[in-house]
Amino acid sequence: MKTIIKLSIALICSLISHSGISQDSGISQDSGISQDSGISQDSGISQDSGISQDSGMSQDQLKQAESAVIKVSKSEEISQMRELLMQAQVELKNSHQLANKIVIQAKLDADKIRQEAALSVQPVMNNFATVKKQSISIEAHGVTLTELLSQIMPSNWRVLIDIKDKSIQAKRISFISTQPRDIALKEITRSLNLEYRYYFNLKDELGMPSPLLVVASASTR
Repeated sequence: MKTIIKLSIALICSLISHSGISQDSGISQDSGISQDSGISQDSGISQDSGISQDSGMSQDQLKQAESAVIKVSKSEEISQMRELLMQAQVELKNSHQLANKIVIQAKLDADKIRQEAALSVQPVMNNFATVKKQSISIEAHGVTLTELLSQIMPSNWRVLIDIKDKSIQAKRISFISTQPRDIALKEITRSLNLEYRYYFNLKDELGMPSPLLVVASASTR
């Protein structure tokens, strides 16, 4: 910084020395600027300060000054580029984190869709004989009677539990079977001292088929 200040002062002095203002150019010793005007020989600019009265500014000094200015300018540009690079790196990291969150959420949504689809694999059936004789494949653990029967019956069938012993409805059941649906129903109901009946020809308020399976206590039949 001191070198740049010295070079700047030297440039100003050089311009003054070559500007055409001489001792006889109209500014005399008596023109108001005296030796005592505040600028003395000892004012801080001496003959040995690196700036001579007659030397002016050489080409090497001018190149050095220009080089110093260029270096300062490049240093500022490099600093700005570093800041932009750091900002870009932060934004890229945030983008990667957001992308990972989106991928994880998409996987969770896909798993949920597959699970929901698995729960609705039971076909809609309107043929009573097919409903009774069709072989099922079920493996249920810790489910209620209503949940178990809903898994055994086709998706368009309703299930009604009409029993006196309410503890049976709350009981958790495990059941595995690959037999025809009617045989599986017999095994379940007999193990709980229950009976069942199909109501195939029922319809809903719109006139659409709405078959019903009713399970009741054996003593009430």
